[in-house]
Amino acid sequence: MSVTSPIPDENGIAHTALGQPCFYCYNPCTDPVVHWSGSTGAIYLHPACVSALFIRLGRDVHEAECPAYYRQVREGLRLLAERRRSA
Repeated sequence: MSVTSPIPDENGIAHTALGQPCFYCYNPCTDPVVHWSGSTGAIYLHPACVSALFIRLGRDVHEAECPAYYRQVREGLRLLAERRRSA
C-alpha cells in the first residue's frame, strides 16, 4: 500500500493516480490517493472511499462470522416492510 503523489521519490519515480478511476466510487482520482497492487492489478481509492469500503468490508466479515444474527435482521426487516405495505 502507498499514497500517490506527482512529486518524484528519492529514486526519481513519481507514482501518480491522475486519471485512474477510484475502485470504490469510480470517479477520477487526483493525488494523493491510496494505491494498492494486487495479483490482478492496481487499485486506487480516494481517502474518504477507503473508510467507506472498510466499514462495509467489516460488516461483511461480521455477517460471514455471524450468519444467524443477520438472518434474524433480514427477517425483521422483511416483517417490517410487510407491515408497512399492509398499513
